Amino acid sequence: MYKVTEGKTTIDNIEYTTYGIWYDEEFHVNDISVNREDIENLLCLCNAENLDPIHLYDVVTDFIEA
Repeated sequence: MYKVTEGKTTIDNIEYTTYGIWYDEEFHVNDISVNREDIENLLCLCNAENLDPIHLYDVVTDFIEA
């Protein structure tokens, strides 16, 4: 099951909360977005479609490019 991760990143001396997606120690992507709702929607889709974690990076890339 995919879960939301939360982290902090600093850009130009401003700290932002960032969100990513975690599946397990091998399959996770941090700092995808500063919008938690967007990431929650993406991971709901991943869970609903039973996304094979080997495709997570491709899905995240498509999400970022959209």
